[in-house]
Amino acid sequence: MSKISKHISNCVDSLQGELFCFIQKLVQTASLPGKEQKVQEFVAEKLRELNLDVDFVSSNLDDLKDHPGFCYDGIPFEDRINVVGCWHGTAKNHRSANHQAQSLILNGHVDVVSPGNEALWDDSPWSGKIIDGKLYGRGSCDMKAGLASGIFAI
Repeated sequence: MSKISKHISNCVDSLQGELFCFIQKLVQTASLPGKEQKVQEFVAEKLRELNLDVDFVSSNLDDLKDHPGFCYDGIPFEDRINVVGCWHGTAKNHRSANHQAQSLILNGHVDVVSPGNEALWDDSPWSGKIIDGKLYGRGSCDMKAGLASGIFAI
């Protein structure tokens, strides 16, 4: 393992507890389609903690409906917000003055599929319960853990 790989691995290991706690709080914050505001605020708070510039972007049906890739799911747009965190890098660390800074977009979603009849669950779908090192709850795999991993990669 290279020195850089070892350093990255050590950083990931040192953040494991904090990462699990963050994912757990994401899962414990219900975010059904059209009701994502609370979890989006939580994500924005973490991005600000990492010193990113944070913007909230509203979706407007009239702006999107004519786009060829648009697919309307019937959920009203009024309360659906997007959070954008921007980390401004510098070009001074590049090896060549001719090398331009690059961008990387980490994208995810916080809305989850309805848990259905919660009485059929052994634990609350919003429990974020950890059993044998595995975290359970609605959105834990799709896609709150992936979103958290991207945020912690920053």
